[in-house]
Amino acid sequence: MRNVSKVTSVMIALEKAIVDTEKALEAQTYSAASLSASRLDRVRWSHSLEAALGKPAELQSVKEQITEETLCRVSAQLGYESDSRQLEARRVHLLDKITQAIDLLDEPEESVSKLLKTSLQGVILRSITTHRRKVMQNLNTDNSGSDRSHCCRVLVSAFRMLSSDLAAQHLQADHLHKLDWYPNVKLKAQRLVRIVPFEDNRGSAHPANAKLVELFGAFQYDASIAQFALRCITGYDEVYYTAPIIETLWSATPASNKEIEEVVERQNSVRIGYTISRADSLNALEQLRLQRIELAAGLLKAVSEAEELLALCDFSESSSNENETAAFIAMNNCLAVDACLREVGHQYKHVTAKDLTIGKGFDALAVHFEQEARNFRRPKINATQP
Repeated sequence: MRNVSKVTSVMIALEKAIVDTEKALEAQTYSAASLSASRLDRVRWSHSLEAALGKPAELQSVKEQITEETLCRVSAQLGYESDSRQLEARRVHLLDKITQAIDLLDEPEESVSKLLKTSLQGVILRSITTHRRKVMQNLNTDNSGSDRSHCCRVLVSAFRMLSSDLAAQHLQADHLHKLDWYPNVKLKAQRLVRIVPFEDNRGSAHPANAKLVELFGAFQYDASIAQFALRCITGYDEVYYTAPIIETLWSATPASNKEIEEVVERQNSVRIGYTISRADSLNALEQLRLQRIELAAGLLKAVSEAEELLALCDFSESSSNENETAAFIAMNNCLAVDACLREVGHQYKHVTAKDLTIGKGFDALAVHFEQEARNFRRPKINATQP
């Protein structure tokens, strides 16, 4: 029995390592494709600048376009490097589990049934196949000194602009609950910046930037829930069923009371579904609002820490690559969170809470619920009875 338990635990650990590695492979493959698609097209930029000469508004538009494309490139690069490191760690872990499983089968004193041994061999072969899967390599590399300098300049400039914007509004974490949405909800140019797992310097502690990644994940989850809930109440029509009945009032054969009652019953069924979905959507929006406050507060702290990290970098050839990586990821993530807060705020700021049933949905729900629940209620015991 001990041998069976040992083999089973090895199989479970190996299966998990396979799943984790395959997920890491998918993430790294997507990152490599995203990085290959994001190019610093200096020729096109040059042509756009030539066409905009003497036109300040167009020059500003070209500058903003170059900024966003560069930030997208930097974010894609950071994401690719992070996913590649994560994949390598998963592959090393999988290799370790494969070795452990083979060692277990090779131990002479470990006697297991032929069927269990066969199952373990099958898992080992699948894990070897996963470990041998081709790792995507990015072929679009812009590692020249001029590209590196340009990316540094644009990223730092965008981050400092964000930091200045937040400082100018005198925001404090304790006061964020008073805001309807994130400040300056006005959308900027579409900012395709992804969040990247934060990797701190050895011997350093920047907890706010590590926490920001967690808060962002929770906020995105709540945003998806709110989006789904709102979609469920889209297109509700209060008069869909009653309109035909109204028309029969002027016909030669008006609807009977029974027909009208049947229509009202169908309409009440729709009203009940709408009322429940509306409550779900409003609850989801409230949860999103609370999560937004927490994420915005986390952003303020992360921006302050990112400023500290930035002060450690001079972006010279002698500068610590570890410092630069942490600073780049911190600035990138602050910009990503800022963009997300603006986009979600723009989407939901003007969502109406109006009840399209004008209360009839609540009435129908109360009646229907009482009809269904009364058969499941525990009988009340009168304490005064002997």
